[in-house]
Amino acid sequence: MKLILTWITLAFFALSVNAQQDPKAKEILDELSEATKAHSTLKVKFTSKAVNKGADMEELYKGELWQKGDKYRLDFMDAITFFDGTTKWVYMPDVQEVNVFSVDDGEESGDIFDNPQKIFTIYEDGFKYRYDSQSEFNGEQVHVIELVPEDKDQEYFKIKIYVSLAKTAINGFKYFAKDGTRITVTIDEFKPNVPMKEAMFTFDETQYPEADVIDMRM
Repeated sequence: MKLILTWITLAFFALSVNAQQDPKAKEILDELSEATKAHSTLKVKFTSKAVNKGADMEELYKGELWQKGDKYRLDFMDAITFFDGTTKWVYMPDVQEVNVFSVDDGEESGDIFDNPQKIFTIYEDGFKYRYDSQSEFNGEQVHVIELVPEDKDQEYFKIKIYVSLAKTAINGFKYFAKDGTRITVTIDEFKPNVPMKEAMFTFDETQYPEADVIDMRM
């Protein structure tokens, strides 16, 4: 199961892969990356709003993410995902089912909804980026930076990220899918360096005795 919502301009699309990145955007993103990586853990609460006017669709979800290094736990869209760095468990309480996957180093998807580790560092690889503007997002002034994937086979063609003026955190981002869906994620709470036990990143079958475990590993 994937936790994706089956989720710039023409001139920017025409840029060569080898062209230089926008220096202003690079400076902001480099400072953001340094600040983010300085945290030992992250606890984040967020709101995801998906809108597709053509399909008359609007969905609102709340989520919570705990991250420690390459491990995470994500509560989002009626599922709880545990990832201990090598094994992923996706538990669906409504159907009392958990799917187990093996994830090799470097194999984890780069998509921000399938791999929440990428939420705060997605811009570091596989994107061209440019500074868009200083604007308001969720009641705060932010830097707006536009990302375009170098891989044109992605399900989206653009992402906008909203960076705090202090360049220490992402306040949110907007995901532009090719099917017309627009997903806006707002960071409601951002707490770094919160103590986290290793056990919270592993699915404990004794805590969910009614769950049917389906092992998808080869």
